[in-house]
Amino acid sequence: MVKNSRHPLGKHTFLLLLITIALLGIGEMYYATQWGAGLLDWDSFNYIASARSLAAGNGYTIPVDNTSDLPMTHYPPALPTVLALFQLLGVDALAAIRHLNVFLFGANLLLFGLALRKLTGSVYFGLFGGLLFLLSSVFIQQHAWALSEPLLIFFTLLALWFAGEYLDASRNRDLWIAALFSALAFLTKYAGAATGAAIIAGLLVSRKFTWRRKLREGLIVGLIGFLPGLLWAYRSYLLTDTLNNRSLGFHPPVMGNLVEAFYTFYGWYIPKPFLVGNEKWFVLGTIGAVLAVIGVLIYRRRLRDLISTTPTLVWLSMAFIFSYIAVIFFSKTFIDPNIGMSNRMFVPVLPATMLMVLGGMHALWYQDKRWLRTLMVVLGVYLVVLAIAYTRVRLPELHERGLGLARRGVNNSEAIQILENEAADTPIYSNYTYAVYLRTGQAGYKLGSFDPDNVPSKGALLVVFRQWTAEEHPLVKEYKDHIELLIDDPIAAVYLYKP
Repeated sequence: MVKNSRHPLGKHTFLLLLITIALLGIGEMYYATQWGAGLLDWDSFNYIASARSLAAGNGYTIPVDNTSDLPMTHYPPALPTVLALFQLLGVDALAAIRHLNVFLFGANLLLFGLALRKLTGSVYFGLFGGLLFLLSSVFIQQHAWALSEPLLIFFTLLALWFAGEYLDASRNRDLWIAALFSALAFLTKYAGAATGAAIIAGLLVSRKFTWRRKLREGLIVGLIGFLPGLLWAYRSYLLTDTLNNRSLGFHPPVMGNLVEAFYTFYGWYIPKPFLVGNEKWFVLGTIGAVLAVIGVLIYRRRLRDLISTTPTLVWLSMAFIFSYIAVIFFSKTFIDPNIGMSNRMFVPVLPATMLMVLGGMHALWYQDKRWLRTLMVVLGVYLVVLAIAYTRVRLPELHERGLGLARRGVNNSEAIQILENEAADTPIYSNYTYAVYLRTGQAGYKLGSFDPDNVPSKGALLVVFRQWTAEEHPLVKEYKDHIELLIDDPIAAVYLYKP
């Protein structure tokens, strides 16, 4: 797929232009997250709380309430560890995750452009890939959340890059570095185990090494890439008698899950209005097109040549895509029935699919046929227009409204402002403790545990978040003679209980 040729753009000019695009991406992400990184109650709570706890010397724990903690076992430790380092430097984890993910957007864009440049040998395709990354509403939104996917993409791109370097140049240090980054990917998100699996698959299909060497180096990647994650899972088992706070069972994906996965994958490249009602035709068309291409290659006796000349990054990308999807469906079936099939779940494979698409466009471009080049220009324009069409809507929405518990309505809520001002001195009881912690830093207590005998003389705040109930809470009715309504807005009602 790589075709060496002279370019008016030199290596340093290409790198400077790609860095410029990455810096534009960082500015774009700061614009998108003016209300802060999007907060997704349970998930963001685990990352932020365990980071603060780790920095305070209490290990990987999360607060149950203001008096007790539980071990953090639901998620792996890489992101909390990185945030804890910021915490030790004086940057609170809540602010740090915004800056981290904004930086990771630029870093991931840069790595993707470099990978595409390496794959195609074309500085123009490398810059085009960086531009598509910059314009991708999927990448923008997923980097705007206070979640682990941006860090997983970062470690995966580095792991596949160094694995490709090893398969091309056989430098042992590259294999060790690739294995290390695959371990970090696994420790960032459990599905990151697919990164190590992809590297092992790349080793096994390589024609450069003997089977003895493949098995030896596959064992190295397996030990380094999987052992830390397995040890973390063993820790979780010792603490909870469960597999990372999940119970084994059999709950295969239903049709709704498959439909959601279809819209996720195809929606990256095709507008949804074209997909609705035509799902089976797109699936059958994709299968038919793949089989037709393979058939033509076999008929022309070019399949073996294509396999032998395909760059290692293509094989690694394909292996990662299939490994990651397999891990998700296996986990959904046997470990966690709550796994969804949304952009958040599958965005780690989006860079790999883009490498495949843009690498294929480059290969067709250098067939030196006018009609193919015309088709590639049309396809390139289509991808840019599609990306702009999505982003011109989504980016202003993120800037104006924010995401989750970091949206504008929550930030401007008088109820939230009361909580933030009173949290240091007044106990808080609520029906949404994750929101209380993420907005105030205080875990508070559940409304169900409210006991008037334990309330200090200065009183306590009772908070009813409207997301969970629009009606008056039973506690408010029960203690109405001791309760004063401080504020009732669309986000929450805040009451002061006076003994």
